[in-house]
Parts: sequence; structure tokens; C-alpha cells
Amino acid sequence: MGTYNKQTSHDLVKSESSPNSPFRLVMIIAGMIFSFELVTMLVINFIFQKNHITNLAQYAPEMFLDSTLLLMLLSPWIYLFIYRPMNRQLKESIQTGLALKESEEKYRAIFNEARDGIVLINTETGEIAKCNPEFERQTGREEQELKNMKIWELRPPEKTEAARSKFREIKEKGSGGSGKLEFMRPDSTIVPIEFTSKVISLHGNEYLQSISRDISERIRAEESLTQKSRHIQQILDALPCFAMLLNSNRVVVASNKVAREGGAYPGKRCFATLAKSDSPCPWCRADLALKSGEFQHVQTWGHSIYWDTYWIPLESDLYLHFAFDITANKKAEDRVLESLREKEVLLAEIHHRVKNNMAIIAALMSLQFSKTNDEQTKAMFQATYNRIRSMALVHEKLYQHKDLSSIDFGGYAKELIGDLVFSYGIVDKNVELKLDIDDIALGLDALIPCGLIMNELVSNSLEYAFEDTEAPEIAISLKGNGKGKAVLSISDNGKGFPGDMDTNNPGTLGLRLVNHLVAQLGGEASFTRGSGTEMKISFSAD
Repeated sequence: MGTYNKQTSHDLVKSESSPNSPFRLVMIIAGMIFSFELVTMLVINFIFQKNHITNLAQYAPEMFLDSTLLLMLLSPWIYLFIYRPMNRQLKESIQTGLALKESEEKYRAIFNEARDGIVLINTETGEIAKCNPEFERQTGREEQELKNMKIWELRPPEKTEAARSKFREIKEKGSGGSGKLEFMRPDSTIVPIEFTSKVISLHGNEYLQSISRDISERIRAEESLTQKSRHIQQILDALPCFAMLLNSNRVVVASNKVAREGGAYPGKRCFATLAKSDSPCPWCRADLALKSGEFQHVQTWGHSIYWDTYWIPLESDLYLHFAFDITANKKAEDRVLESLREKEVLLAEIHHRVKNNMAIIAALMSLQFSKTNDEQTKAMFQATYNRIRSMALVHEKLYQHKDLSSIDFGGYAKELIGDLVFSYGIVDKNVELKLDIDDIALGLDALIPCGLIMNELVSNSLEYAFEDTEAPEIAISLKGNGKGKAVLSISDNGKGFPGDMDTNNPGTLGLRLVNHLVAQLGGEASFTRGSGTEMKISFSAD
């Protein structure tokens, strides 16, 4: 048994009709010769019988040979002019039939699987001839039911007559159309569609082919977008400032009344309408806001107006831009700053004058006690002079400092103690000063009491503590405790206070003044006796 090769009819026609096959050509010629000889023999036999020729064997071989030669001469022409044209026509007919079948199958597949509804409508009666599954879904009916209906019967009752008139108009014009309409399903659900239609000829009949698309989702999305746009517009209009919604090309998508009054209308580029420019404003931060995803802020000056401007990214290519007119605030701020500068100059001048006045008072006292020979009186004048000098030094430092509310406390303490050492004439003792000062800003209300306290305690140390001390030391520290409190510590390594001295009720003016100044600071003081004396004062640094 031979093997069976499955071939399509198209392949079969192609292989059998190829003119380049020698074997097939030989077979065709042999077949034609055999057929011609058979016919020739029959004809000869008929002729001899009719003419009563009995000696057939005498003529038959010669006639057979002649007919064979004649057929061999004619066979190429028979193949070229008879067989080959007939074969080509047969081949084209088969291929046309196959292409038509393939085209019909493709159309049927597209028709049934299309995502749009397709319906064929008889142009004479308006009846539905055929429809696809999507059209069934759109109308809520099966094809069998639809075939018994006219196309306008799918419309809502109040629009049926208008739909019938429209169909007549299409029929008279002989052309289709496009537009939007609604189908009503059996459950009264309305399905909005958009359609396009045209008249086609099929199997000798004219049909109106209509392609429809369900646009329910699109309408809902458009309504949602419209509602969202309305809300955005309401929000923008509620803002009392200049506000716009723009895309990455700086085209205005929406703007409020204030912005529109300035010329920022939707559809226009902001810099073209507002700045009358061909390029974005140099201070614009829109690109940076969109790239970083973070809002940007800058204060600008334009068109005689100070603007407090913000760029807030909403999406990858959409941002909110609003600006406040702060011209009045800026001018008021400038006036305040100018007034503050004037007050700073005035305050500096006051400090300078107070320092000068105190210096004059100190100088007068120095002249006065230089004319007396009473040592006790001189000591009193010297103590008062040092107190005035400590207060004058505060005003001098404030005058020299950029910040009129605070000074460098370490520099102040160092200069004050240097003046006291020189005042008491003990430079040769080489008193070592140890400072440990935190960066704490003390106001004028705390600076002067602290300066007077240092003056009293250091004066006491210089005058009484170092009579027998070989390496005298004075240590001053100012520390913060992190709770808004400051601790001022003043100590020496001298002989210390007498053991019977009551520091809370001292008999000397200097210590009574220290207690009074501690109370003025609202602080607490403690004394430590031992190898020297230490006093700690805790007070509010605010």
C-alpha cells in the first residue's frame, strides 16, 4: 500500500497545472495519440464497411502510420492553444472560489467577534436581517427576536416616529449616516450608542449596514470629569489670591476670577498672557516642582507688586500655581525694619551716652577721692568707682556689639577683671584667670546684675584672699542646664571667708549688695568654703 499525502485543493491545482513538468507533458501527448489513433481506427473501419472494401489489412498499417505522424505533428499546437488555456481558466476558477470562501470566513469571524455592534437592515422594510453578538448585548435581545423587529422599534417610545422618519430619509438618499442615539432594552434600560452606517449590496439585495458602539462608560467618565472640573473651578474661585491650574507646557487648564481678570484664560500660556513674554519667567519653579514632586515657593517682584508665589505638583504633568499680593505686607515690613534700624541706632546712642555719663561720674569720683587722705574714704570711693565702671562696661560692650540685646560674656568678664586687677594695684601678683563660658545670650536685665556680682566678689578676692597665696587663681564659669536656667560660678583659691560669717546676713555692704542682686535676678545663691571660696548663682536665662 502506498502512503497518502493530504493536500489542500489549492495545492493540488497548483501541482497539476504547472507547465514545467516534463512527465506530465509526455503523458498528455501519449494520451492524445492513443485517443486519436483509436478514433482513426474506428473511422477507417466505418469507411471500409460503407464502401465495401474487404482488403482492410492491406491499407490499415499505412493509414495507421500516417495518422500517427499527423497526430505527433499536431500535438504541441493542441497543447498550447486548447489544453493550456482551458487548464489556466480552470485553475483561476478554483483559486477564485477558494479566495471567496476564505474572505467569507474572515468576514464571518470579524462579524461575530467584533467589539462593536454590527447589524444588517433591509432597506425596503427596515427589518433587521442579521446582527452580531455585540449588537444583541447592546439591545438586550437575541438575534431570533431581533429578526422580527424593525430597527426603529429599538428606540424609546417617544423617539420611535422620529427614528422611522430618519430611516425613510436614509432610504431616499441611498446613503448612510452617523451620529448618536439610544436603544431601550426590554427592561427599560437606556443604552447610549454612537453609530456609523452605509448602504451595501449583498447577494443581489441592498442592506443598510450599521456599526454601533456602546458609549455608556465614556459618558459616565465625561460626567465624572465634568463634575471634577466643576469642583476644581469652585475651589479655585473660592481662593482670594491669583490661582491657576496648568499643565507641563504652562498652558492654563483652569483659572479663578482673580487670574482671569489678569488675563490668565484657559487654553493660553501663562507667560504669554501675563508677562507678555515668549519664554517662561526667570523665577518660575514649575519644572522643578514637577520633577521633584515637592511644592516650590519664592517671593518675587513684578509689575510694581510683591508676589508670594507657590507651585504645587498634582500629577506628572499638572500643577497648581497661586500667588498672593503681599505688596502692603512688604511695605509694612519695610517700614518696621526701617523703624527697627532707627531704634537700634537710637539704642546704641543711648548705650554710648550712658557709658560716657558713667565714665564722667567715675572720673569725678576718682578726682574726689584722690584729694582725701582718709584711707577708709578712699576705699569707699574706690569700691563705688569699680561698681560704676562694671555697669559702664556693659553699656560699652552693648554699644560695640551688633546685637544690642546681648554681649560676649567671656570677653566682658575678662576685661572687667583686668580693670579690677589694675585698680587694686596687684598686677605683680600675676593672678591667673580661668574662664569657662557657654554661649548663652543674656539680656540687659541679667547682664548688669551679673556684672555687679562679679565686681563685688572678684574685688573681695583681690583685696583680701591672696595675701599669702603664691599662685592666685580666679575661676568664672557660666553654664546652662538645658532647662532655661543658667548657673554663674565665681571662685578663688585664697584663704576663704571667716568661719563665723553669716553669708545670708553679712555685715559688709558688698555681700549685702550681692544678695540683693541675686534676689533681683530671681535666683538662688550658695557658698562653698574650703581651700578658697566658691559662690554659685542659679537664675533664669530667658
